[in-house]
Amino acid sequence: MVGFKGHLGFKQYMPAKPTKWGMKVWTVCDAVSGYCVGFDFYTGKNGRRNPGKPLSYEVVDYLCEPHYGKGHHVYFDRFFNGVEIAKHLLSHDTYCCGTIMTNRKGLPQAMNKKLKKGDVKQLQQGNLVATSFHDKRPVHLLSSNRPMGVAEDRRPLPLVDYNMFMGGVDKFDQQLSYYPVGRPGKKWWRYAIWHLINGAIYNAFVLWSKSEHEYDVNKHYDHLAFRVDVAEALRNGFTGRKLPGRRATTQAIVAPESLDVHKVVRIVGRRKVCVLCLRDGKKTEKGYAMQSSYKCSFCDVVLCKKFCFHEYHARELYSKVYGQYCPGLHCVALQDKQS
Repeated sequence: MVGFKGHLGFKQYMPAKPTKWGMKVWTVCDAVSGYCVGFDFYTGKNGRRNPGKPLSYEVVDYLCEPHYGKGHHVYFDRFFNGVEIAKHLLSHDTYCCGTIMTNRKGLPQAMNKKLKKGDVKQLQQGNLVATSFHDKRPVHLLSSNRPMGVAEDRRPLPLVDYNMFMGGVDKFDQQLSYYPVGRPGKKWWRYAIWHLINGAIYNAFVLWSKSEHEYDVNKHYDHLAFRVDVAEALRNGFTGRKLPGRRATTQAIVAPESLDVHKVVRIVGRRKVCVLCLRDGKKTEKGYAMQSSYKCSFCDVVLCKKFCFHEYHARELYSKVYGQYCPGLHCVALQDKQS
């Protein structure tokens, strides 16, 4: 769900979702990494290709059609699963597994039989396997990618696969919710575009993390660090701040080497004394020099991560612009009174 509460003809309301109002987006993702390989905005019944088929059938068929004939395994929840769609996927060399509602057309009546805790009941027709399992509550599955059988812990094999590979879309949504892009507005298409940009950034991070690199990547380089680098690359070193009392372009206050190369990296080995804290005479309560586990990858200078890193580079930039050293807080933000 892409949250939006304004006026929109195809806006949906789903009370069970964390985001109750907004645009519904059908999504198919990689089961392990959460990489989004396909999506479709639900715009209502008017845009359906097969009006005679259930909505769940049409969604699965549309999103999986580019991947037919490759032997993929598709996992979905009980809203999408059914005997008809499972047979349709099998006809295109695509296998499926998912929970299912017992009132679906084509399921045997034996699936409704109550079981005792720990009991397993499986029925098979061709490559389709219907499974009923009672653990803390009854669970019903329909699959075509596993034969009948149980694992060592007495769980049915389709349920083992379902629990292992069902979280692809949930992982994609979770990663997008951590660092959303955009800002509040009244236009629905803005929210749609921001959703696409947010998903594209995460897909890029997945591809980047799985590709080979010419340099060693710090082990703490994560999704957030990747987004920061993307923002820095888009900003390209420009700033909107102006110098008081003089007309200066943004390029005049940005050093050429400060565009993308200054990165906070962790020091290998023991902590070392922070250069800026030593210069300002800062010490601990016991009188020891302030130490840090981080440094600037470009300057090769040990600096505290929280404050000194930005302060040090601001002072260096100030000295290059004005030709004198300023020891003030962020160089008084380059003498910008509004900051």
